[in-house]
Amino acid sequence: MNARSRTFTPLEFPRQALDALGAGGGGPQAFALLRSARRSRNLLLLRALRERARAAEPDGGGGRVPAYLEDGLDLLRTVQAHAPAVFDAVMDDPMTGAWLGCWARGGPSAETAAEAASLAAAAAHRAGLRFRIEVPVRSGAVMLPGLGLALPPGAVDTAEVTGDGAHCRVDGPAGGVRVPEGDLATRDGDGWYGLRRVRCVAEGRTWTFRLDSLNPFRLGHDPVEPRPLDAEEAARWEAELGAAWRLLVSRHPARADEVREVVSSVVPLRGEGPAVDGRGGWLSATLGDAVGLVALAPHPGTRTLAAGLVHEVQHSKLCALLDLVDLLESPPGTRCYSPWREEPRPPSALLQGAYAFMAVAAFWRDETAAVRAGVAPVSGTAPGPLPAATQEKAPDDPASATSAPIGLPPQAGPGAPLVAAAEAPADASPETRFAHRYRQARAAVAELDASDWPTGDGRRFLTAMRRTLDSWKDTAPGPRHLNRAVVGAAEHRVRWRLRHLPQPRPAVELLVSARAAGRPAPVAAAALLRAPGTLPPDCWELPAAPPPPDTAGTAAELEALLSVPDAGGPEQWARLAAAALLLADDRAPALAAMPELVRAVHTALGPAAGQPAPGARGSGPVGAGTAWSPLDLAHWLLPVVAAYPSAPGA
Repeated sequence: MNARSRTFTPLEFPRQALDALGAGGGGPQAFALLRSARRSRNLLLLRALRERARAAEPDGGGGRVPAYLEDGLDLLRTVQAHAPAVFDAVMDDPMTGAWLGCWARGGPSAETAAEAASLAAAAAHRAGLRFRIEVPVRSGAVMLPGLGLALPPGAVDTAEVTGDGAHCRVDGPAGGVRVPEGDLATRDGDGWYGLRRVRCVAEGRTWTFRLDSLNPFRLGHDPVEPRPLDAEEAARWEAELGAAWRLLVSRHPARADEVREVVSSVVPLRGEGPAVDGRGGWLSATLGDAVGLVALAPHPGTRTLAAGLVHEVQHSKLCALLDLVDLLESPPGTRCYSPWREEPRPPSALLQGAYAFMAVAAFWRDETAAVRAGVAPVSGTAPGPLPAATQEKAPDDPASATSAPIGLPPQAGPGAPLVAAAEAPADASPETRFAHRYRQARAAVAELDASDWPTGDGRRFLTAMRRTLDSWKDTAPGPRHLNRAVVGAAEHRVRWRLRHLPQPRPAVELLVSARAAGRPAPVAAAALLRAPGTLPPDCWELPAAPPPPDTAGTAAELEALLSVPDAGGPEQWARLAAAALLLADDRAPALAAMPELVRAVHTALGPAAGQPAPGARGSGPVGAGTAWSPLDLAHWLLPVVAAYPSAPGA
């Protein structure tokens, strides 16, 4: 903390460590560097906190807040001098990062800064020091980070914490609360809610973490109220996480090592967080300021919970890496297609998702191999359901913040929650999940690679990711699973493009004119399709495989969709493309690739587009009076769609 007297040496990240992380892993060297970088970041933020507070209060005025801050930082400096290991552990704690990030991003700065006193009191007690310090009170409670929550009688604004080197008390005007000692501190008592420490053991490997529903900064934005867990809910979480740990150790040992190395705090969720893609609350989230913290809602099974841990560990690794290395540079406001979200996302979020889902694909790939090999389920993987998630008051989305007082990225950066929002296909088999996540990650990496956003280090990182993904090409899911993944991806993309891409009006006018004159679709229209946010089309080819067993039902759905006037909204268009793809209809690829063009031309033609005429397929001789379905029109437009990537200016 004596930053003024130190000479800081910039941290450099070795290329081989960058390659290892890009490939999806990391190893001890990379993790040590990431931990060191995050500790340095928190120290610098702590220094900035003190300097900003002094600049704001040059005469020492402003009530108790400056005293809380000064006294807290002085006590932290004493901890650093007498118990450096304890101090380092405090700086490494994800909740410390969450607190500092909240302040740095413009949270309630005075109240947030005052929490330095509570942090210092907890650290001093853990260090075995004699101390006395006044701390702020929130809603009648005092949070001692890493220890628990005290309810000192009569305390409204201020309480006093004292320690004699062995014991600690939190006193209010009407009495005090003694902090339990040793393992007893993790249990609830009179006026005390202990921070639960969980120890999961499997095959000689141990993962220890805190189950934290108390810390006000656990969701990474404005402070939230504590939500103590009752004994039953805590036991359920311990059972679920223990089962997930056994699964990881048994079948994914390298991933288990990463979870143990990275995750030190798990925040149970029950509806917290804003709605994502129409679903209430977060399913899981990583807070970029709090590397090592994973927030989890109840999951439907042990395998999905284990996959969620793997997913969030990747986010933590990448957030820590971005402290050291710039991987992308894109203009402010840039947005792009994300295969797992319904809204446009910044490139940084696309990279985060691609990196996380690549690891999830690896998880389901290994699970697929285990199923094919007939490996028995891991014992104790179904301890029972957790309480159902309920929609509580949703805090503001920190991703919407617009101010970053000391230069931290305000949006889609370390302060924004990185949320696992995409649902898996309805078929929950590991094989389908692998195919689904593999295609999502590969599509995102391809989009990033084709852009001008990556830096030199970013290109290197993406190359390592692509090599890992390419190495899985021989892992062939069964035809049914691959068909579901391909069609599901196409349906999502059709829906997204129809909702978010602008109508290509100049191209539409040219194409409508050609259609009215009975001519083939003019390839020259491809040069008029360039518009912000337009993506190069993909070729959605289904594998050579027997038709899915529900061919008759799919054909009936296709006919029903074709009977909808004007083909309906984005959902209907997406289902139409999906049904046509499942039936291997040769009119489907153009619709799946550029639905916004097909819909715009279909709408502009009005009644002339109409319902399908007998034998009309959009190819061969064109009659100006022929009525076409959206699929026939898509087939007519196929030469334009195919020419788009090579069109001038594209």
